[in-house]
Amino acid sequence: MIFQLQPNHVRAFGTPEEVQALYEELVYDLGEKRGRVQRLCLYNPILGTFPLGLWREAETALRSRGVSVIVNDLRRCPTTRRGLPLAWLLPHQREAVEAAIRLSVTCIDIPTAGGKGEVLAALPMELPCDWLILADDAKVLSQLGDPKVGRFVKRSGERPGRIGGGLWEEGYRVTVASPATLDQRWDGNRWDEASQRLFQRVRGVIYDEVHMSGSPRSQRILASIPNAYYWVGFSGTIEGRSDRRDMTVRSFFGPAGYKVQASVLEAAGVIATQKLVMVRCDQPDQPAYEAGGYQRAVTLSKVRNGVIAKIWQKEKTGCLTFIRELDHGRYLLRIAQHLGIRAEFVNGEMDAGPIDKAITRFERGEIDVLIASDVLKQGADTIHVYSGINAAGRKSVIETIQRRGRAGRICREANCARCAVMGKKSTATWYDLYDTDSLAEKLWNERRRKLPGLWLGRHSRERLAAYKAKGILVDVVSDL
Repeated sequence: MIFQLQPNHVRAFGTPEEVQALYEELVYDLGEKRGRVQRLCLYNPILGTFPLGLWREAETALRSRGVSVIVNDLRRCPTTRRGLPLAWLLPHQREAVEAAIRLSVTCIDIPTAGGKGEVLAALPMELPCDWLILADDAKVLSQLGDPKVGRFVKRSGERPGRIGGGLWEEGYRVTVASPATLDQRWDGNRWDEASQRLFQRVRGVIYDEVHMSGSPRSQRILASIPNAYYWVGFSGTIEGRSDRRDMTVRSFFGPAGYKVQASVLEAAGVIATQKLVMVRCDQPDQPAYEAGGYQRAVTLSKVRNGVIAKIWQKEKTGCLTFIRELDHGRYLLRIAQHLGIRAEFVNGEMDAGPIDKAITRFERGEIDVLIASDVLKQGADTIHVYSGINAAGRKSVIETIQRRGRAGRICREANCARCAVMGKKSTATWYDLYDTDSLAEKLWNERRRKLPGLWLGRHSRERLAAYKAKGILVDVVSDL
């Protein structure tokens, strides 16, 4: 079989048997929905093509079937390296840059607080072609693309263009864009002229938090970029989408070509060493998740929220607490106020100004507990986090790992007032709750009888597995 690599797809030629084998390898199982098996096919039988990012795994799969594969790379590299010293990069960041340039289509797996933003800035500097940097989070968009204090202009001295937040700036070599804003230029049939001009000249694509690139909106944007040679995705959680569509992330950016474990960066002092503790919380006879179980066993649970309050009292200050539902945040805030704990609650219904002010007060130590929805899951400058709690529970691998990463940042200011009081941070403790329904677990183990509350233990085990998959040591305790 012959694979011809094009800028954003692969054209495949082969015998009917070889094509059938390729088709079978590019059909992915998405599990069941309402009793029906869901599958996704990423091979286009009419055009005989499939997404570029899948060519390596497709080649490997076909070879394992005994199918010979010849790869012809018809892409043309758009530029040569400048050979810049990039002296500010740490060793793992330099290795990531080299891997991205060498592989051209790849994902870079760097933990939260590991400085992937520096790699994002270094790539367009080293490769002088037109780049499109995609960032779903508005905070990240500003951190990267701000024309005065953004990371790219800070490192390169070159002003990037911005698309997002009401802005559409054309004519810049590097453009930092919001997929949501770009998608507004799609009328359901075609892109407007400004979008087409942008897509046509792009030769390198970077996607920050690449696990979000699997959405239909992002897939539509990426498929419309016809001439890119470099496709580089960044995330500390490349895999683990709850909809099981990880293959859509790989479809444009390929598998992880460079990966560094958090433990390696902790040992090197790049990020804080984080102890992870899961506290057992047993609540027998709970309803099913979809029948109000989450609200009863998590959001409004006196037992569970009492454990969270004990953690606050133990840690005393600098504790970041993640929740999912607004009612949970409000409930926890009332508990904190009742206990005399200085706390604030920030969420996505608030404007950016009040959120930033709350973060500033937390960083200064003026409040001890910051309760937050996923508005702080990424892109937030939370440095003086000495402990944190995943109070939201649930089973999402991506959310579990990203929340934990918020406690990893280390303060690098020489004369920090907060560090003068607390000492320079080198360690942090992250807490999660190991939820169980002991009655449901007992009847399942003894009689294989299913009770509604089994979801609590299942979700806890999946979070525990997510931590362990990242090489994180977990201490499961019965009490604080």
